[in-house]
Amino acid sequence: MLSYQELIHQMNQSMLAAESDRVALLRYILDQLGHPESKYHIVHIVGTNGKGSTGTLVGNLLMNSGEKVGHFASPAIHDDREQILLQNQMISETNFVTTYEKIMAKLTVEFDMSSLSIFEWFVIIMLQYFADQEVTWAIIEAGLGGKLDATNAINAPLLTIITHVDLDHTAILGNTIKMIAYNKSDVIKQNTTVFMAPNQTDDTKQVMVNRVIERNAKELIDSSYVSVKIQRENLTGFDLQISSHYLDNVEFHFDMLGEFQIDNLQTVIAVYDWLVQNNFGVGLQSLKETLTTTKIEGRMQVIHHQPTVILDAAHNPDSTKQLISSLKHLYPTENLKFILGFLQDKNYLEMAKLYHTISKEIVVVTPNNSKRALSASRLQKEIPGSQIAANAQIGLETLIKQSGPNDVIVVTGSFYTIKEIEA
Repeated sequence: MLSYQELIHQMNQSMLAAESDRVALLRYILDQLGHPESKYHIVHIVGTNGKGSTGTLVGNLLMNSGEKVGHFASPAIHDDREQILLQNQMISETNFVTTYEKIMAKLTVEFDMSSLSIFEWFVIIMLQYFADQEVTWAIIEAGLGGKLDATNAINAPLLTIITHVDLDHTAILGNTIKMIAYNKSDVIKQNTTVFMAPNQTDDTKQVMVNRVIERNAKELIDSSYVSVKIQRENLTGFDLQISSHYLDNVEFHFDMLGEFQIDNLQTVIAVYDWLVQNNFGVGLQSLKETLTTTKIEGRMQVIHHQPTVILDAAHNPDSTKQLISSLKHLYPTENLKFILGFLQDKNYLEMAKLYHTISKEIVVVTPNNSKRALSASRLQKEIPGSQIAANAQIGLETLIKQSGPNDVIVVTGSFYTIKEIEA
């Protein structure tokens, strides 16, 4: 049997997400496998920002209600196998290889493994692995966009969630929010129930309304109806009062940082209401447990005190603005220092300007992605007074030595930047 490392080395490392025939190929493969994804309930999540937080919260809510839950999310932070989680534990190397071999045995003899990219292999292996492990629910986050994303090969999911839609990957998805929303809305399928995060643009709302009608989906639920009142916010999270169809001014502690998480929470509460309404066995206690215990790596993640060190994977202007707003609120008088590393296919110019306006000090690095990384020397030219470090870990160690106990250091710009930090 191949080792995991040998198998990964043999896989096609190309990024094929922009090619129009990929989803059809993956559906053909799933046909041959007997559509393993039909053996469990699916929550399919697309959007520009908020997929990871929303997916983790929904998955934990279901687990805390006694369900067996698989979760697919990308990119990984430390190990690629983190993309395929069962009960929040990543797939083992042995299970990854044996699932791959099971799939290859079912495919036609002439099938060439290199015809799929490594991301597409992770999607197919994930779908089969969850079936083999007899999960009851699978939370599946799209990788890029919706229409051409590998996850769009699945049969109609029970639920589809549209998180916040904004500009990102414009070269592939389109250069307007309306075009991007239309691309992402392609995942909406017949008979699925669609949830939409609050605070969307009018264009996004109209696109989703039209697509739900066009595809004959069951309904579109705008989670804006959920009322979340912030009673207190501090470095331990939020104290909230929530009202919805099945919650009447119920008080919760939400153990996350960042005001942007409130939008994600409203979406999760809308899903909670639907699960209660449709007798899926979730209850108030499981919801409270979820909100007080869920931690999400790489989202306003505090890893050090005196000085405070925060990891956040904000990687586009929209998430950057949300991060800055949260930092200003939580640390109104502290010195903010940043370690920044961007990918060159992102709108790094706008992000650099946003950070430069509020920073006391900036260190720039080259993210650990040889094909897509923006070089630190190129970024330094856009940020007057910034310094270059060999990598994010070295930059962080340098800033910690130079900072006082009340300073705040934020490592951000890309998943590939924050994954270099030894948290």
